[in-house]
Amino acid sequence: MKEARAVEPLIATLKNDNNGYVRAMAAWALGQIRDHRAIEPLIDGITDESSDVRKRAPLALKEITGQDLGKDPAKWREWWEKNK
Repeated sequence: MKEARAVEPLIATLKNDNNGYVRAMAAWALGQIRDHRAIEPLIDGITDESSDVRKRAPLALKEITGQDLGKDPAKWREWWEKNK
């Protein structure tokens, strides 16, 4: 549906849900919506305890930004500071 109103609940799920698969699916959905509000939480997701989230977060960031900075959160933070 790519609803912008879903962004905040999805960010909350990405940050707080106990289930890694659910957090990964939230990251995926945020990438599909392509809302810049999700960038910082997705950068944080790169270091998530769940390998599913660690895989999905950089892919979602690529979808949102058009950049492919891989799995290095420092590179993403540096890029985001310059492009907010």
